[in-house]
Amino acid sequence: MKTNQNTIEINLNQDVPEPQQAGLTSSIGSLWPPQIASFNRIKGIYTQKIIDNKPDLESVINELFQQVNNNFSNKITRISLRAVVSNEILRSLQEDRYLIEALIPLKGTQNNLENTILVYFGLNHSTRQSLKEELGLYKKNMQQALLLKKRSPREILERVEKEGYSISIINKNYINETIIDQITELYIRFNWNRNNVREILLNPNNLMAIAYKKNQIVSAGIAELAKIPLDKNYLRITEITEAATADGHTGNGLYTAVSSTLLLELTKRSKQKDILDGEIDFVFGECNGNAIGVLRTAKLQGRTFSIEIGKEYGFPESGILYQHVPISGVPRNTPYNDLFPAFITRENLYKFWSLDYA
Repeated sequence: MKTNQNTIEINLNQDVPEPQQAGLTSSIGSLWPPQIASFNRIKGIYTQKIIDNKPDLESVINELFQQVNNNFSNKITRISLRAVVSNEILRSLQEDRYLIEALIPLKGTQNNLENTILVYFGLNHSTRQSLKEELGLYKKNMQQALLLKKRSPREILERVEKEGYSISIINKNYINETIIDQITELYIRFNWNRNNVREILLNPNNLMAIAYKKNQIVSAGIAELAKIPLDKNYLRITEITEAATADGHTGNGLYTAVSSTLLLELTKRSKQKDILDGEIDFVFGECNGNAIGVLRTAKLQGRTFSIEIGKEYGFPESGILYQHVPISGVPRNTPYNDLFPAFITRENLYKFWSLDYA
């Protein structure tokens, strides 16, 4: 893989990170200034400061439009930026409201972030648009998921244990060639090879949980940790990202159990101030609207969907990342998937995810 600011070769079904921030298989992506990413996108996270005035908010929006003017083509068809914005300034936004794709309120993280929101800004080229009928289906999937009540960690894990599965976090000190081979077989659907899997497993900023039965790994999921500089401080976030379950084992609650095991481990480490030398601020996932099981899992775990809270902040149409990336699975009629961010803050993580899985 070769990268520079003007050209990029993509060999993996993954986001391209800023080199100093993460390995090749990172999903969280680059910081600031925005950089070219996979799947014909430019991505960036504004790290200069918390945006607490209109000129700074306009500056980020102008950056988005500048990226559009300079780069929109058949090679770049989506701009996706994120920034931490004060509630008051965000509510004052009148023009360009259509650029707000999703919101993650930071109340329940750090004291100085109680009145701020992580905002997703996005704009797609005219050739990269969602289909109305597919969006309608995804919103129906979402409505079904939102009817669910949170389950306790014990309920989630006992279900799969009764079926003979064991769930654990991979200990990096005991990774061997057999583990690498089995996980490579699972993740071949993402076009990952053994070297990619080895990199993921050994990366200190990644956690992987696995489900196994009769000494065979049949499901796995990844949590990617990131420490983002922000206004002389840091935002510590974790994305629950790529997961895979072997044929013959789907529909047994393994994704829910694997991702829940990641949440339990993240809670434990955060309380020990062992999330990149501190406590976690929030855990999130960008959930495929075409995967009802993933949407259901997020709700069962007590995560909040951005689409649930947009109206509260004056952006009732927000909560969807349109045509963000392609995800293998249920067929679709567009090149990419529409994603629904779901999050859980430190406060609720500590409240819901105790170590005895009560």
